[in-house]
Amino acid sequence: MNRIEKVALAKELKENLSHAQISIFVDYRNLSAPQLDLFRKNLREKNVKVKVIKNNVARLVVQDGAFGESVKAFMGELTGPTLVTFGFDDPSLLAKEVYQFSKDYPAFNIKESLLGKMRVQGSEIEKLAQLPSKEVLIGQLLGLLSAPIKRLLYGLSAAPRSLIRLLDALEKKKQE
Repeated sequence: MNRIEKVALAKELKENLSHAQISIFVDYRNLSAPQLDLFRKNLREKNVKVKVIKNNVARLVVQDGAFGESVKAFMGELTGPTLVTFGFDDPSLLAKEVYQFSKDYPAFNIKESLLGKMRVQGSEIEKLAQLPSKEVLIGQLLGLLSAPIKRLLYGLSAAPRSLIRLLDALEKKKQE
């Protein structure tokens, strides 16, 4: 790889890191090309970029400290072949895909990752993958918020119903 290609790769990496909601770093050693193609195919429709990076280029990108000291330290510790998935939408969706693929292919090891500019352990990616999707969480929140209102409406409507039942009982008693 010549200098011009490294500069282009560094620019693209910096742009992806700055815009991604989540960046999951993976060791893809011992995976075949068809398996990696399958992984990329699964992510193609989900607004995710998948890139193989050079660790030295990654270190140069964060050397100025613009991403924070924790990201700089993380990039300094990267070793071995590294594949990065950049998620620009819901972080849990990408975490689910990567985690599922790592379960199906044990050679696909999740390294530490970045949630925005915060360093995240691989085990925390597993926890993130087990969270419900954003839509489900919003639905659960709306259900929790509407529950007190439903109880209030039920309570307010109980009094007229009781009165109607009482009047019905009195009418039946008078008819007898």
